[in-house]
Amino acid sequence: MRALCCLLTLAPALAAAQAPSRRAAVVTPVDRAPVVDAVLDEWSPGLFAASPPVTLGAGTTFTEEGRVDSDADHSADVWLTTTPGFLHVAARVTDDDVRAGHAAGELWRDDGLELLVERADGGLWHLGLSPAGAAWLFGPGGGAAADVKVQARVGAPGYTLEVSVPLKAFAGKDAALDGLGFNLAARDVDADGTAHRVWSGYRHAQRASLGRLVLGKRAPKPSPQPPCPAPKAIITLDRPLRAQGQALLAQDAGVTLKLVNYQPAAASWDALWTQFDVQQVAKDLALAARLGANAIRLFVFYGPFGEHEVKPALLDRLKAVVDVASSVGLVSVVSFFPFDKEFRPKAWPGMAAHVKTIVSAFQGHPGIAMWDLMNEPDHAWAAADASVSAKDVHAWAQHLYQVTKAADPTHLVTVGLAGHFAARLDGGVRAEEALPFVDVVSVHGYFDAVPLTDFLGRAQSLGKPVVLQEYGRTRLYWSADEVAAFDEGVCQAARAVKLAGVGAWELFDHPVETIGWYQQPWREGEENWFGLASARGEPWPRARAFCRCLDAPRFVITRPKR
Repeated sequence: MRALCCLLTLAPALAAAQAPSRRAAVVTPVDRAPVVDAVLDEWSPGLFAASPPVTLGAGTTFTEEGRVDSDADHSADVWLTTTPGFLHVAARVTDDDVRAGHAAGELWRDDGLELLVERADGGLWHLGLSPAGAAWLFGPGGGAAADVKVQARVGAPGYTLEVSVPLKAFAGKDAALDGLGFNLAARDVDADGTAHRVWSGYRHAQRASLGRLVLGKRAPKPSPQPPCPAPKAIITLDRPLRAQGQALLAQDAGVTLKLVNYQPAAASWDALWTQFDVQQVAKDLALAARLGANAIRLFVFYGPFGEHEVKPALLDRLKAVVDVASSVGLVSVVSFFPFDKEFRPKAWPGMAAHVKTIVSAFQGHPGIAMWDLMNEPDHAWAAADASVSAKDVHAWAQHLYQVTKAADPTHLVTVGLAGHFAARLDGGVRAEEALPFVDVVSVHGYFDAVPLTDFLGRAQSLGKPVVLQEYGRTRLYWSADEVAAFDEGVCQAARAVKLAGVGAWELFDHPVETIGWYQQPWREGEENWFGLASARGEPWPRARAFCRCLDAPRFVITRPKR
């Protein structure tokens, strides 16, 4: 994704005979300099919005001396950006044995990172950086780098560095980066010797090995608050939604849901509940309402909520979020088991007890739109090596549907399907895959092989209200304007087939290191970049498309007496 800046991306460069791995580093300007404190949250989506970093690791570097056993032994991610007059560098180094402490003039004896930039006068500016926070210029005329600001922090899985360098140090009076030679190297000092990894070429300080700095265009900023049209209808809800045919009804009037999937920017997934901050939730949901949403989707996690014995404190937090959402006119779709894809009958009693405890606590609450029994269970049978069949998922879902309806007959029940049943290339819809017994058919729109109108039409063939519960594209691969154009196309398709609701994935971008289920959460991935708004709450162009999507009423939700 691309937010306030795209820090560093790799682009192919012409291969030189001496250095077939030469590369180009594209550095994009930003308006505001990062604080040099070795805390890298500013380099995350919604702040500086880091694009994929330079990676010093297996398959991406040349080890010019020594040996690195694995990326867990030693590897690094490095980001760059620039503000007027300065180059800014951030690095996260994975190192299982951090060693530092030599005098500045002997930093080459410590672990560290080396930044090399071709000087405008033809020389080579070679800066060494230590996990102890020291900086030293190597080579002729070297010494303490007094005009370089650097901070370091040591902590698992290694250390972080943050550096600010005046461009005049190597670019001369005009401070021009564009076209200068550039390289990165990293040192790993272990008991068995020193290893040296090089980003471009065979030798870090060899001129033929240098890659190039390329000054990129200034990245787009989040747009001002988009002007959302006033809803044509305002409906006071004092009882739950109903379904009739292919329509959702609120107070007996047909309605459309304009839903946004919600997790706090810096406390995603189960952190919403384990790091609970009701004031932040209130601020976030007020933004969702301003962007034209009338519904949110929340995830309840089996383990953190206590599995079959639901923790009262966690249930109270769910009640608080539903009530906060209700106060700003948002009904809640509550989704169970986002990660627990368990369909064996021996697991049913515990899962049923979990669901029964929660849904029974909300009987008659008008702020609940529907219960969603699982997130994308059909992925379990759709994989080529799946050990679970569609029949297994069907049996599980039918059992949990009956349990939920018995515990709370007042609310609608759905299952948030990826939608493999409607994306079949043979065009057929199989009941065991589609779960036709649910009250509302919920599908997720990530299939490109089937036209969206065909996909939605197949879902509507079940004769139930259909909600496109998730749609979106990550700005890791598409520009902000391309994502907005895609969303507009989704809304046009939804309007054409008279869909019962749409759901944007999701409200916020997420800073690096806040998506805990990532195997390496400090690396960016596509999930960091799906927001209607940046991590700071600044709307992206797709927010404008969302707030104009479909004709959805605004709800005034009256809380039930307890």
